[in-house]
Amino acid sequence: MVGRYNASNQAQSSEAGQPYIGTNGRDRYIGVEMTIPFFEGYSRTYKIRSAQAQLEGKQVSLADAGCRIAGGSECLDQLSRA
Repeated sequence: MVGRYNASNQAQSSEAGQPYIGTNGRDRYIGVEMTIPFFEGYSRTYKIRSAQAQLEGKQVSLADAGCRIAGGSECLDQLSRA
């Protein structure tokens, strides 16, 4: 939400050459401010690609740990082909 209040005690003229009228001016505003990003600089795409790469790395690490626990050399051969 956005709000604003303005009070002015300055004399105002209705038009050029007209005498000044001693009035008080008050302005009140209330509204809603919204920010809509229409271009993010491909940051969402890069974040998704980074997350996918991290996921693949974790999957390889998990498979490697499983092979080490099992102690099988055929498992290591499959990892090197992937």
